[in-house]
Order: sequence, then C-alpha cells, then structure tokens
Amino acid sequence: MLKIVDEETDECPVCGTTGKKILAIITTKMEKLSEIKDNLFAGFNFDKTNKRHAEILNNIVKTVKSMDNKEILDYFLCNGNQDNRKLFEKAYKEISKLTNKIKKLLSVKEEQYKVLKAEETLIKGYINKKFDFKEIIFDDENHQIEFIPKKGRKIDSYSTGEINLLLIIVKLYGFRINNKDILVIDDPISSFDMTNQYKIMYEIASLTKENKVHVFTHNIETINILNSQLKWLFNLKYFDVYKGVRYIKKISTSDYGILNIIKKYDKDKYLLLLVSRELEDKNYKGHKVFHYDSPFTFRFKVGSDYVDLTNEYFVEMIDSFDASDYIEKNFEEMIYIKILLIIGIRVWIEKKFYEAFKDNKDILCELTKKETFGAKIDYLYPKGKTPKINCYPEVDRTKLMQMKVMLNQNGHYYDQIQPFNFAANVSIDDLDYEICIIKKMFEYKKESA
Repeated sequence: MLKIVDEETDECPVCGTTGKKILAIITTKMEKLSEIKDNLFAGFNFDKTNKRHAEILNNIVKTVKSMDNKEILDYFLCNGNQDNRKLFEKAYKEISKLTNKIKKLLSVKEEQYKVLKAEETLIKGYINKKFDFKEIIFDDENHQIEFIPKKGRKIDSYSTGEINLLLIIVKLYGFRINNKDILVIDDPISSFDMTNQYKIMYEIASLTKENKVHVFTHNIETINILNSQLKWLFNLKYFDVYKGVRYIKKISTSDYGILNIIKKYDKDKYLLLLVSRELEDKNYKGHKVFHYDSPFTFRFKVGSDYVDLTNEYFVEMIDSFDASDYIEKNFEEMIYIKILLIIGIRVWIEKKFYEAFKDNKDILCELTKKETFGAKIDYLYPKGKTPKINCYPEVDRTKLMQMKVMLNQNGHYYDQIQPFNFAANVSIDDLDYEICIIKKMFEYKKESA
C-alpha cells in the first residue's frame, strides 16, 4: 500500500472510501499494530506444561508460515476481514497490470516519436500546407507533437475531418520512415471532401512502392479514385455476405463502371433504358417500365433495332428471387443484378397496390396519376389520416416510407453524384432480408372493406 499511496491520496484503493488521508491512516494502523504486538508478547506467559498454550502457539506458527510478509500486512490492514483482503489483493494486481501496460505504451510512444522526429522538417512542411497552425512543436521530453493554433482559433474548432486528416498524415509519414513493411488502414477517406480523398489515396498509393498496404473500406469511391489515376496498382477485392458467410471476390478495374457494366451484362437492355430515360421528359413512356400502374410493355429503340421491355420483368424477378442464384456472380455482374433487384422491389410493391384496387376504377385512376413511389404512398396512406387501403393489415405508412429511402437511392442515374453507389455497397444478405420482409408484409390479404 505504501507504494501506491502518497500524502495527498484521499481515496482508499480497496473500498473507495474518501475524505481522509490514506497514508496517515496506514501509518497510524502500523504504529498501533506494533504497540499491540509488543504488549501481546510482553503479557504472554507461556507455560510449557500447559497443552492448550502449546496448541495455540503451534497454530499461530503454522498460520504465519503459510503467509508471506505482504499477506500478513494486508490481513492486518484490512482489520482481519478476509473479504476486504481479497479485494485489496485484486486491486493491487490490477494496478500492477495497468502500470506495466502504461510502461509498454510509453515505450511504443517514444519509439514512434523518434521515427517522426527523424522527418521533422518534412512533416512540418507538409502539414503547414494543409493547416493554419501557428507552430508545430516536437516535444523531445514528453515524446509528443504539439499543434498550436493561430490566434483567434481554438483547437476544438477544427472539424472531425480536419483532425482525421492530420492523424492520417502523421500515421502515413510514420509508416513511411519506420521499419515496418505492412500497413493496414480502415476506411481512410470517408470523412473527407473529394479533393482530400484524392490526396490521401495518392499518399497511400505512394507507400506501395516498397511496402504492402491493405485498405478496408465501405466507400466505393475508393475504387473510383484508384481506377481513375492509379489503375492496376492495387489488387482489388470485395466482401459480400450471404447467410452470414463472407465471400471474397476480385474486382476488375478494367470492367468496373456503369457504361462497361451495361455493355457487358445488360443483355435485356433494362439498365440502358433506366439510364436513357433520365434524358427524356416526364411524358416519356419508358418511365412506366419502372413503375406499375397496370401491365405495361414499352418498345425501346436500341440502335437500329427495337426490344420490348415490360414492368412484369421486375415482378417476376422478385417473385422468383433466390439469393443463392447470385452469390457466385462477380463484382460487376452483382452490381447490375442489385440495381435491377432494388428497382424490382418498388415495381413489385406498386403491383400489389394495383391488385388491391383493380376493380375500383375511381381510386385506381387517382393512383395512376401519382408518378412516383412516394406520391403513391402519400395517396394510399395519407399522414395522420385513415388509409385508403386496408387489405394488407401488415403494411403501414412508416414501413413503406422507410423502404422509399432505400429504393430512391437507386432509380435515378443523373440525380446522383455517384450513381448506383447504394447497389454497389449493399450485401446480398441485406437484399435477401428486405425482399423476405416485403413479401411477408403483403403475404396476408383480406377483402377490402
């Protein structure tokens, strides 16, 4: 105890009691213990002929021999309370572990600092180009780098993105000049603007000349950046998940890109129509293929030929959906399939609306005037009012609006800065779950009132 408390310590490391100086209590207890011991032995008249005295003495000697000095001291410090002594012992061991851990971390800190210190000029020059610090101090005594903001700006005014950028710059430079040959980075660009995303990926790529760099990300833009300026530099792979099993597939940078996907996989021309319709006005009949107001077929001109495209294609895609049919597909084809599946969910739901009112011409006529999925939901399930549709008791406005958020991420190519990113990021497990939930919602149909 004397090693872990000082004159200012006012909280017991064993029981947590506060308000008194612990060192003074321990000192007083030890003095009293010494006094008791002297009095005990002074007043103890051992009678060799008394068998009971001999038995007591033998028991004391046996007990003391089984304990070391620390255990004896702990026992008396805890007033003979065995439970408190166990708590004390546990706390002492925990403090020892934390002390050793801190020593190791401080050693690592010192080692990392020396690595960065060797390139002090280079690091200061690079960071000063990005930030408006008044001064950057390499503290040799405490083995840390201190960043002093300019007058008028507080350190907590820097955004999370700025702080993350600073940290990753220091991390990359530290790796560049130490003796490690493998670097693992998790999601390096997600919190940065586009300019800094390119700069960071360039810095990461520059490390690959002499080292192995593993980058994990949920951001498909990482691939786009590499594909635009650093093609072939990385061996790209993606994880998909089906029934909890992760599948690792290679990504071919030569094939990735929506135009290449259309060219290679869009044999039925539905994705081509999806992209092409964005250039047409709202009266373009091709829009109806991606909704369901009634069974509809559109004659689509492709070059000098025509192909018939129908909204029933998407209904059949959802009706016959089996995730196991797709898991072996490659990355590019999976993006194509996921785009169509997400559109298919919307068309499938809209057909359920149509089936509910196909014999009610008035409601069906009004429903047909609603051009978007959201408008149809607002009409059938008006906010704060009684729904016009009651034949699907498991369906409500909240559930449909939650799906609308997902479905709208995918349907409009030219309205998105990074088209079809959602389809590229969603797992086949996620889609399997959503489609199962939707089918279950519409599974029970009762007669409309």
